Parts: sequence; C-alpha cells; structure tokens
Amino acid sequence: MLDWWLYSLSNAAHPAYQGYEGRPLPEAAQAEGVSVPELIMDVLRETALDSTITAKGGREHANRIMLQHPAGMIGSDGVLVGGRPHPRGFGTYPRLLARYVRDNRLLRLEEAVWKMSAFPARRHRLEDRGVLTPGAAADVVVFSLSDLEDRATYENALQRPKGIDTVLVNGHPVIRDGVYRGGTSGRALRPLAAGTARPGKRSQR
Repeated sequence: MLDWWLYSLSNAAHPAYQGYEGRPLPEAAQAEGVSVPELIMDVLRETALDSTITAKGGREHANRIMLQHPAGMIGSDGVLVGGRPHPRGFGTYPRLLARYVRDNRLLRLEEAVWKMSAFPARRHRLEDRGVLTPGAAADVVVFSLSDLEDRATYENALQRPKGIDTVLVNGHPVIRDGVYRGGTSGRALRPLAAGTARPGKRSQR
C-alpha cells in the first residue's frame, strides 16, 4: 500500500497551496479537509499542472547493486523549482563521490566519473559530451575529493555542496573559486543520428 507520508508538496504555483510546500501530503490534505487523492487533483487543477512533489524512499542495498552493475549509469532528475525542491538537485553527485567513492570505496573514482559522464553521453549518442578530447564541449568540474560534502537537505535543498572549486559549461566558468558566477552557457541537447556530427563539431567516430 502506498505510504503517502513519504510524499511532500515541493512546488505549487497557486497562493492557496504554497503554504503546504515542504509538508507531507496527508498533513496538507487534513488541513484542507479532503483525502490525499482529492488534494492531488485539486492542486493539479488549480495550478494548471504547475506543481511537483518530492518522495522519500529507496533502499541502500538496492542502490549499491545498481551503482556497481556494469550497465548502471548515474544521473539525477532533480528539478530546482518551488519552495522545497528535492535535495538531489544539489546533492546527488557530491554525495555519491563522497559516500560511495571516498568513504565506502564502492566505486573507483574513474569508474564513478565514467558512469556520470562519458557512459550516459555515449548511451544517448551525445558524441561531443562526457569526454575531454579535442573538439568536444568543455564541460569540466574541478573538485577536491577529500573536501566534498553534500549539504542539501529536505528542509533546505538549495545549500550548495563543499569541495567544488570550478565548473565550466561549454568552456565558460559558472563557478570559480567555489563561488557561483551565473551564466547561460548551457544548452538543450538532442541525440545525434548514428554517424553524424553536431553542427560545428567533427564526428569522433
């Protein structure tokens, strides 16, 4: 049976429900005098679908199996909108590197980086991403493994991690000396058809 207490409203683009951001769905439903399914339908209708939730769950044993599996890739679907987004938005990669590479030694550093970058890029045919080679996009993260620490929580998901010094997106520094500098150098990507190259790039095949 679904445990609604594991789910909280994270974003509700309507004044009537914004006060419930960060609160479990049963708590918000009780305050509104409706059932949880009724609350969900009301929120979706009143916000014109502009609403999201966070969910707690997952099992450590299953996470370890997936991380070590040869087909396992590492990513995050965190969406940084609303008053209480999921902490995975800022915390996924620092936590993985700190906990499963540095502390628990579940993965080697190069293996974890591969699963975060080149492996998913190859899987989605993004031939100029995920690798540091001539002609590829200069997406680079400079970090200190010994200092890495994810600080995002369910209460404050926008706390930036420690230990990341520099981030380049398409060659432009958006984080320098650990300080976010802003910028809009990122862009949406689409997979390439086999054997083709992105405009302005030579195929790596």
